[in-house]
Order: sequence, then structure tokens, then C-alpha cells
Amino acid sequence: MSFNPESTAQAEYEFWRAHNDKDVPRLRAALESWTGELYDLDPDASTEAVEHLLEATQHHDVRDWDAATKCAAGYYQVVAERSGLHFSPRRAGALEVSWWRIHDDLEHETDKTPLVDAFCGLYAEVLGVPQDVIRESCKLKAEATVEHDRAEDSDTAPEKVEEHWGAAAQALEQSYRLMKNSIS
Repeated sequence: MSFNPESTAQAEYEFWRAHNDKDVPRLRAALESWTGELYDLDPDASTEAVEHLLEATQHHDVRDWDAATKCAAGYYQVVAERSGLHFSPRRAGALEVSWWRIHDDLEHETDKTPLVDAFCGLYAEVLGVPQDVIRESCKLKAEATVEHDRAEDSDTAPEKVEEHWGAAAQALEQSYRLMKNSIS
């Protein structure tokens, strides 16, 4: 994996913000950047893959989990075909949507262990590494989602929103840096 942890984290942070802002063009661009960077895909492959993921997120927003899973599997089918990674796109799609569901269910819970486990399952599947190798990275990604949720929470004081977004961005960068170091 030759991804740059900083630019990968920045792209993910950007699509989180764009999704929150309901800015679909910015969301699309950030997802394409993140997909291309993380999986070393050319722009055409990233665009093709992201079409599936965008459709999956629309199904997520209305909680149509079966449709979201099918679309997420389409995303991972393109990633598998164009990246040279060897994994089951169907399984990866199911794991992707699984973490979305767990994230939604645990939004106001303090114990994020099931979310960490879901991230470990997904990245172990896609990257072909044992879960324990990437567990610390996945813990940091779960921490990023906590900060993401705090930033979006209507009960968060307005002057604290950007602080939480900044903490989310920092945790994502640490997560990807640790992931890259762990699998290199």
C-alpha cells in the first residue's frame, strides 16, 4: 500500500464535512480523492467506484441496509478489480455497511469496541492482514468518529464545533499513519 496517510486522512475528513454540509459535489470529489489515494486507483477507476458508494450512502440515509450493502459491494468490486488487492467485494461491502450501522447505533454510547471490531474486520478483509495488526489504527478511526459525532451534535456549543472537527481530522491522520506503518 503506497497511500499517503496525510492526504488520505484529509480526503476522508473532507467527505465527512461535505456529507454533513449536504454538499454532494464536494462529497463526490472527496470520496474520489480518498478512494484513489487509499487504494492507488486512477481517476477513472475512483470515479467508477465512487458512483456505487454514493448510491450506498443514499440508501444508508434512509436505512435501506440491503440496498446499501449491494451498492457498497459494487464499490469494492471496482476496488478489487482495479487495485490488485485480493478480497471478497461482497464481504467487504457487508463489512462497510456493518460499520455504518454500528456507528449509528453507538452514536451516544461511550463504549466503541463494536465499532473498532467492525473497522478491524473491514480493513483486515480488504488489506489482507490480521485484525490485530491494524487494531490500534482502528481504535484511532473510532476516536475520529466520536469527534465527528460531537461536531455534528446539535447540543455541541457552536464555539466547540471546529475543535471537534479538528480532533477528528487529527485522529484520522494518526489512524492512517499507524495503519501504513503496521502493514508496511
